Amino acid sequence: RPDLVIWGYVTNDANEGIVPQFNYEKLEKDAVVAFHKRRSEHGLLQRLDFQLQQLRREKLLAKRAGPKHGYEYNEWELRLVEDAANRAAYAKTLAELATTMRAAGTPYFFLSLPNSPREEVFRPRYAPNCILLRMPCWAAPNEEPL
Repeated sequence: RPDLVIWGYVTNDANEGIVPQFNYEKLEKDAVVAFHKRRSEHGLLQRLDFQLQQLRREKLLAKRAGPKHGYEYNEWELRLVEDAANRAAYAKTLAELATTMRAAGTPYFFLSLPNSPREEVFRPRYAPNCILLRMPCWAAPNEEPL
């Protein structure tokens, strides 16, 4: 039995399968992407073909990503904490985890592992779950911690 359990928390941990994520493999099936991908690996203007391939992927993603086909990663990650049904399901998962840990009698805590150093990126993705996880969150200067 361990003396202590440290749970690392990252934003996609809140994925309960409710908020759809875009399947990026669909982009690779596009004929234009495939054409430029082949040429970027073996063609004469490899760098140009790589750039054209990336531009095509971005265009397809902008057109297709959304509630029907799933959200692109950054938006999906944010929606995990904004979606009420997902947050409720995640709260239930955390409650079950807490019950299991209490029954085991092993002390534990959560450690937030931000994937970005920029507060405007990580605050909206972490603050809602800091409350659920009952862990202290950062505070800006002259501000109370969450």
